[in-house]
Amino acid sequence: MGVKMSIRPRREILCYTKKPYEKANSKDKSKIIDEFVSITGYLRKYAIHLLNKKDKLDLYCGGNTKTKSANNNGTRVIRRTNK
Repeated sequence: MGVKMSIRPRREILCYTKKPYEKANSKDKSKIIDEFVSITGYLRKYAIHLLNKKDKLDLYCGGNTKTKSANNNGTRVIRRTNK
């Protein structure tokens, strides 16, 4: 695992990879996982976990979220909207 990559590029790659992974058959999923692991440096089981995860990933990938200002000092709270 010689790849050193920060969190933000890893999340971007995860968001880009997630939809094709969901629609792929098992052979194609294996190829997608292999490529994802080689790019990000994640362990294979963790990569599978991330690609199958549904809850908080929407926050990273621009899913159904709404940003609201929490108070006057500029801090922001991201709240999930259910549609």
